[in-house]
Amino acid sequence: KAAYGAETYAAFSGADITELEDHAYAINDRMNSYLLPAMKHGMSVVDVNSVFEYLLKNEGINPWNGKSDFAGKYGDYAIACACYAGVTGKSPVGILKFTAKKTSVEPTRGVAIQKAVARIVLGQTETPDVDITDAYVDRASSNVLFIGGRTLNDNKLPETLGQLLDQARRDNVVMSLTGSETLAEFVDSTSVNVEFSYGGETYDYMVLELGRDDVLYDKTAAEKELAALDKLVALGKANNKQIKIVLVAPAARQNKTGQLYQNQVENSGIKSASEYAKLISAYAKKLAGENYVVCDIAQASMLAQDAGINPYANYVSDNLSADGSYLTACMLYNAMFGAMPADMTYTGGANADNAKTLREIAASMFEG
Repeated sequence: KAAYGAETYAAFSGADITELEDHAYAINDRMNSYLLPAMKHGMSVVDVNSVFEYLLKNEGINPWNGKSDFAGKYGDYAIACACYAGVTGKSPVGILKFTAKKTSVEPTRGVAIQKAVARIVLGQTETPDVDITDAYVDRASSNVLFIGGRTLNDNKLPETLGQLLDQARRDNVVMSLTGSETLAEFVDSTSVNVEFSYGGETYDYMVLELGRDDVLYDKTAAEKELAALDKLVALGKANNKQIKIVLVAPAARQNKTGQLYQNQVENSGIKSASEYAKLISAYAKKLAGENYVVCDIAQASMLAQDAGINPYANYVSDNLSADGSYLTACMLYNAMFGAMPADMTYTGGANADNAKTLREIAASMFEG
C-alpha cells in the first residue's frame, strides 16, 4: 500500500517519485519488522505489502484501483490468494476458479498473481506452469444470498451448495445471513440495507426461508411476513434488477413418530409433519404466485423419510443432517438452474446411494 501510495501522491503533487518510493519501501520494511516477530508466537503473517510491491516492480500489475489507496480487482485477487495461502499453507497456483468472469481478472494475470503470492507468502521460487486454456469456458456467475431461518445455515449448507456449483463449473459466492425464525424478525433486527452491500457482491439469486408455525395460523404474523418479503425483494432488485427470488418452504420440527412438538399442536391445531408440509407448501406457493420459484423442502423431506433417509440431525430437532443438507442444496440447485449435471459426484457427506436417491427426489419436485 505504501509503495503505490507514494506513486499516487507523486502523480498528483509532482513530487520526486524515486525519493517517495524509497521512503515507502522503508515504511514497508519497518512494518515487516513489527509483524514478523508475531510468527514466533504461532501467528500466520500474510505480507500483502510485499506481494503488492512484487507485482508492481516485477509483473507490471497495478494492485490498486487507479490512483487511489483502495485495492482494485488485481489487489483484491492478490489478497484472496494470500489469505488462502496463509490459512491453508498451500500454494494458490492453479486455482483457476479465482480467475472468474465476475472478478474480471484475466487468466494470465491471475496466474502471475498466484505465483507472486506463492513466492512471497510461502517462499516458493519454483512454481508449476498452469494451463489457462480452460479458464473461461462459460463459467456463469451464480452468486447466491441466503436470508432466513436455520435451514439455510444448517450442516454447512452454503458450502454444500457452493461445492455443487463448483462441480457444475459455475463460479459462485454463497453468502448466508441467517438465524432469524421469520423474515419479519430478520428485517426487524438487522440493518438489511447494509447487509446487501456486504462484500460489494452483486447477487444473481436470493433465497428466502419463510417463517414456520405462527405464519400459518396467526393473521398478524402472516401480514408481517408478507411485508418483510416485499421489503427484501425490493432490496434484492436494488442490488440487481435481474435477481431471481427463491422461496423456501421449511420442514417442520417433529419427533420420531412424525408428530409435531406439543406446543405447536396446541397453538396451531396441526397434528402431523405431513399436514404441516401441505400447509406450508400451499402458503409458500400462494406468496410466490407467478413471480418466484418455490423450493419445497417441507414436502421433499417427507419424501426422503418415506425412502428411509432421515434429513434431520436427530428426531427432536429441525436441524439438518448431512443428508438433509445435501437434499436442500440439490433442491436449491434445481430451483435455480434446472436439472443437475448427470455426472455429478459430490455428495456433501451423504453416502453415495443416499445421495443418488436425494438427487432424484430433488429433481422430482420440479418435474412438470
